[in-house]
Amino acid sequence: MKSLHHVVQRSLFNLILMGLSLFVLACNSSSKATDSNHKVDQESEVIALRGAATITLSQGEPYTELGAITDANLSIHGGVDSNTRGTYLITYKATDNENNSYYKTRTIIVERPTQSDKPSPVLLLNGKATMTLIKDMDYVEPNAVAIDDKDSNLKIAINGSVDTSKVGIYTLLYSVTDSDENSSTKTRTVIVVPSSDSPPPDLKLRGKTPFEHKQNNEYLELGAYVPNDPKAIIKITGEVNKDKIGSYIITYTTTDAVNRSAKITRTINVVDQTPPVITLIGEASISHNQGDEYTDLGAKVTDNNDKEITVTIKENSVNKDKTGSYKVIYSAEDKAGNKADEITRIVNVVDQTPPVIKLIGDSTISHKQGEDYTDLGATVADNNDKEIAVTIKENSVNKDKTGTYKVIYSAED
Repeated sequence: MKSLHHVVQRSLFNLILMGLSLFVLACNSSSKATDSNHKVDQESEVIALRGAATITLSQGEPYTELGAITDANLSIHGGVDSNTRGTYLITYKATDNENNSYYKTRTIIVERPTQSDKPSPVLLLNGKATMTLIKDMDYVEPNAVAIDDKDSNLKIAINGSVDTSKVGIYTLLYSVTDSDENSSTKTRTVIVVPSSDSPPPDLKLRGKTPFEHKQNNEYLELGAYVPNDPKAIIKITGEVNKDKIGSYIITYTTTDAVNRSAKITRTINVVDQTPPVITLIGEASISHNQGDEYTDLGAKVTDNNDKEITVTIKENSVNKDKTGSYKVIYSAEDKAGNKADEITRIVNVVDQTPPVIKLIGDSTISHKQGEDYTDLGATVADNNDKEIAVTIKENSVNKDKTGTYKVIYSAED
C-alpha cells in the first residue's frame, strides 16, 4: 500500500499543477485580447507531439524526450524527475516568423514500480515448521519473527486455526508485507493425533463385499475410507483381471499418526454373465411339402467362454401330414448358467401335391358321324380335398364332320 505521505504529496502536486495550468490558460487568453502574437495550439495544426500526450513511467525508469513536429521554431520547457513519483508537465512552444507563439503540453506520470527491487522481508518461524500434538492438548502459538532492512516492527498475519479436540492435520499461514509492498510467507503444519488408548483407525469399505463383476467390463475401484479422518491415506493392493473368470481380493490398509494400522479386504468375483448366441442354419421361415418327412436343419451356438454348447430343440410341433404353420424353438445354456435368447423357425406345411384326373372310359374312342356325342367324363382324386370338380377345359368334337378331336379335362384342389 502507498504511504499516506506519498498520497498527500501527490495530491498537493496535482493541485499546484492544476493551478499553474489555469494560470497559463488565463494568461494566454489575456494575451489574445491584447496581443495577437500569442496563441495556444488546441487543434494540433502547428505542433504535433511525437508519441502519446500522456506517458506513464515506473519510478527510476529514465525519461526520454520524444519531442514534437512543427515548421516553426520549437522550444521545450519543463522536466521530469523519474526518481520521484508524481505528475510532470512538458510544454512545447512553437514561434513562427511573425512572432506568433503556439503551445502544446505532454503529461508524464511517474508511478511506483510494479515490482520493487528491494528485497522482501525475512520471515522466520519460532519453533518447528511441523508440530505434533496429542488430542485435547493445548496449542500454544509460537509465532514468527520478521526482519526487514528498512521497516521495523512489522505486523505478522496468521491465517488458519488448530482444533486439538479433533484429530487431523492443520495448516497455518504466516505472512508479512513491508511499506514497499514486498511480501513473504511461511507455513506451519500442526498434526493432532489420537492418544495411545484410542482405538485404531475405523477403516470401512465403500460398497459391498463380496460382489460379482461382469467379465470383460471395466472394473471401477470403489475404495475405502476412515469416517473420522477424511485426510487418511489408504493404500490399496491387489488387482482384478476383468477378462478372466475367478475370485480376486483387494486389500486396503491405513496407518494413523501414532503408527496404528487397520486393514480390510474386498472379494471381487469376476463371473460370466454373457449368454450364448444361437444362430439358425437356414431360413427362419420355410415351406415344407405336406406328407414329406420333415428334417430340421438345426442351429449353431457361440459363447464368450464355452466352446462346446449343445443347442436343444425346446419345441417342434411340425405335423408333416397336416397343412399349417408350426414352430421349431431352439434353446442353449452355457456352463455359467447363462441362457441364450431362444430363437424360432417357422415351418409352413403346405399342400404341394396336385390332384390326379382319371378318365372314365378309354382315352381314345371312335364315334359315329352324325350321332350326338356324350362324353363319358372323368374322375379326380386328391390327397386332401375330397370334393373337387373336374372341368372340361376344351371340347372340340364336331359330330357332323369326320376328324380327330380333343376333350381336355382340368381340376384344381
